[in-house]
Amino acid sequence: MKRFILGILILLSLVSCESLADKGRCIRLLRDESNLRYALPCESFKIGRIEGGTAVIVDNYWCFWIDDNDQVYCVNGHSKTVFKAYNTTLCKDAPINATFSDIEKIVK
Repeated sequence: MKRFILGILILLSLVSCESLADKGRCIRLLRDESNLRYALPCESFKIGRIEGGTAVIVDNYWCFWIDDNDQVYCVNGHSKTVFKAYNTTLCKDAPINATFSDIEKIVK
């Protein structure tokens, strides 16, 4: 029984470390590589795995989806507007079926 509990604890710690690394990767992509640190307060980031990528809600308003190849996509119109203001490239629509409200439920 002790081995089983120890195994579960190790598995949980590995999963939490992976999500922390994923959160750090997403924050770096949005703040530094997408220049959103100039446009948004970037005070809070909520992330969750969805449809083969990571959904990120920044400051409870702007929603992005990042695939495993570090490509940033916009989920809602607000994110498209702010992304375009500070980048020369257009933020493509996320190729997922989830909407902002779906993602909001997952990342809570």
